Amino acid sequence: MFACASTLQYRSPFVCRLSPVNLTTSCPLRKVVVNLRIEPDMTKSDKLTAIALSVFRLNGLLIEWGNTFAGPHGLTSARWQVLGAISMAPDAPNIPQIANAMGITRQAVLKQINVLTDEGLVLSLPNPAHKRSPLYALTPRGEAAYQAVVEQWQRHVRDIAGDFSSTDLDAALRVLSAMSGAHGQDGHA
Repeated sequence: MFACASTLQYRSPFVCRLSPVNLTTSCPLRKVVVNLRIEPDMTKSDKLTAIALSVFRLNGLLIEWGNTFAGPHGLTSARWQVLGAISMAPDAPNIPQIANAMGITRQAVLKQINVLTDEGLVLSLPNPAHKRSPLYALTPRGEAAYQAVVEQWQRHVRDIAGDFSSTDLDAALRVLSAMSGAHGQDGHA
């Protein structure tokens, strides 16, 4: 769908113009990375659509990149995400709580929980409120793996932080938070 030497133009009720940039991914990723370009004739709806497309693309890139990034710690992006949800929860969460916190399906969480439990990174605990919905906590090995990847992540974001202005980051947080809120938990505005 993306051509390295030309501009991709997608026309429907909205206009979104993408212009390819140099490949900036490492060899294993093998994807063309594109930057969205703001055009003078873009409406607010066009811009929101461009942001949504960019988020979809970024999500895919981060998952693939995260697999390589977290790999040395024995993790994938999905496992890193689930360990993070457990680690950041105020109390040991159950599968629906992990899924809700990370915006993923219960089935996806269950799949990762099973692997993490088998690998000794997560421990299942009884749930006094619901016998069939156990709670989950990190084991010492799980905590060590999670902390190692978080420390590596902190070094990474410190290295790239200079590429972004504080004003742009604040605006991105505001817009993405507002877009998340506008689409509600059930996918409806």
